[in-house]
Amino acid sequence: MFLIVCGGRDVSDRDWVWRVLDGIHRKHGITRMIEGGQRKWCCDRREYIGADWFAKCWREARGVDGESYLADWGAFGRGAGPRRNSTMAATESTHCLGFGGNSGTSDMLEKAERAGKITRRIFPVDTKPQPR
Repeated sequence: MFLIVCGGRDVSDRDWVWRVLDGIHRKHGITRMIEGGQRKWCCDRREYIGADWFAKCWREARGVDGESYLADWGAFGRGAGPRRNSTMAATESTHCLGFGGNSGTSDMLEKAERAGKITRRIFPVDTKPQPR
């Protein structure tokens, strides 16, 4: 399985992200994974958080091939995220998984779906889905 992972920068439950990815990997075998490289510094925890960051760390820890698709905010401003999402959706990936998130995650999932990927968005148990 070639998987795109996207999600909110405020996702703070690393164990949840890793459990989900471990389950998918056990069941389907993730052979390649890409993500958008987004992360946020959490002062309270003194570490980075975010769905993309946790997915990247999981990928590296499990030895899964892949890379981060970084948005060029300096060159494209607010359009950098949607531009990056279009590039990710155009890959040979087969699936796209969104962890929580808001408009950026919705944009990635919609582009992936239009590109023919199997998409799914999940939320941690203690949160409510955000309106689309």
